[in-house]
Amino acid sequence: MAAASEQRPLGATPLIDIISPAQNLVVLDHTDSVNDALLRLAQFGIQSAPVYNRLTDQFLGSVDVMDMVEFVVGASSQSGEADMGEAMKRQFQRPVFDIMNASDTDPFLPVPTHSRLGEVLHMFYSQGIHRLPLVDSQNNLVGIVSQWDIVNFLNEHKGRHELVRQMSKSLFELDLAPGKVVSVSHRATLKDCFTAIMGYKISGVAVVDEGGHLVGTISASDLKGVTQENFITLGLPVADFLKVRHKEGALSCVREATLGQVVAVVARTGLHRVFVIDAAQKPISVVTLTDILRLVSHHLPTH
Repeated sequence: MAAASEQRPLGATPLIDIISPAQNLVVLDHTDSVNDALLRLAQFGIQSAPVYNRLTDQFLGSVDVMDMVEFVVGASSQSGEADMGEAMKRQFQRPVFDIMNASDTDPFLPVPTHSRLGEVLHMFYSQGIHRLPLVDSQNNLVGIVSQWDIVNFLNEHKGRHELVRQMSKSLFELDLAPGKVVSVSHRATLKDCFTAIMGYKISGVAVVDEGGHLVGTISASDLKGVTQENFITLGLPVADFLKVRHKEGALSCVREATLGQVVAVVARTGLHRVFVIDAAQKPISVVTLTDILRLVSHHLPTH
């Protein structure tokens, strides 16, 4: 990642300088099956991929894990128990083109590589954008910048004068933990979690025990491990899934934690939400990447 010039305001940083030069741009063909798309997302550890039509030499849009959640939950709900296996296999073989933007979130909005950070930050919190495709002067897709890429960039430069004051303030001071927590019981099934994610149009839920204590989290990206071969895992208790996939538990902090501390842990772990807990270890709010970008956008002028 290119270093931000000390003479140039952080808000004037071109988006192409924020993504890693080693970024592996994964592209799906519009005829790829949903099953293959899930496998590719899991293989490369990514949340989304653009969808390309080789016949017309055009990018048609993108598909992300939220689209996958909408598709899988809907498909499993429409199939009766008797024919569930065969019905789900047929659904997983549908072309990925069929489910593009099924969740009606995160539209495909390409922007020029030279677009400046301060010019586009508002798109991430006002239009529900989680990532932006970057195109060069010939309109070729050359990369994708995500919310996490930007938060990681902010972490690398949190000592800059534009950010240092905000980074030293607590979540309480910044009123940065207003998000209502959507939680599910650890006895719920994985499908219950994805149903809540779909219903509330959020990317993740807290998992709590009988006493309401935070024991883990399930996000839309966890669907990447579900394919036509193992979709029956949707019916497993989420507690069992967490023992295998998320042994480290959910990211959490107290409201006295500073923004700089939260940004650092998000950058280090690659996770997209931090739950704020009280003294009893119960989640009282959640801080997302969108919340962080909304706050810092007011402190990143382009000149």
